[in-house]
Amino acid sequence: MKDLCPVVDLTETIINADSVEAMNGSINLIVDGAIEPYEISWSSGDSTLFIDSLINGSYFVTITDSLGCKTNETFEVLLNPEPMIIITLDGGEFYAGEGESYQWYFNGEIIDGATADHYYSAVGGLYSVAVTFENGCTFYSEDFDWLGIGIESFENNNELIIFPNPVENFINIEEADILSNYALIICQDN
Repeated sequence: MKDLCPVVDLTETIINADSVEAMNGSINLIVDGAIEPYEISWSSGDSTLFIDSLINGSYFVTITDSLGCKTNETFEVLLNPEPMIIITLDGGEFYAGEGESYQWYFNGEIIDGATADHYYSAVGGLYSVAVTFENGCTFYSEDFDWLGIGIESFENNNELIIFPNPVENFINIEEADILSNYALIICQDN
């Protein structure tokens, strides 16, 4: 009987699972060479060429054609790697990259209304973002420790005078009373 069995080719299309609990992996088979009608038997209990709602793991299939010839194959549904959420900064504008929805955090607390892919703040502290993707999975960035921009407040309503404007090579700052409590750091990023 074995000599009468045709050569059967199985071509698979596998969609990997997004997480251990996601159950969104799938396997779609194309059977070529088996004598129809044929039976399909998966280790998952399914009996169709397309199986879905799969977690990561091994799936064994047996195709039995009308001659009783069997073709066996094992397929692996893997886990998609977790995306890395990296915050970038341009001026005081934080960017989170691509995703479906966002929630920004400041010092571990939700920032109300900060639900865009970017967020502006001049205040220093620890910033992080939760990014939710189209598949419903949410991933979190690491904290981004930022010093902030400027001086938050002046005592005694003093004025700070900075000149010339525009600045080319040197900057002048006047108001001795204020500067006695502050350090000035000027950085140029080339």
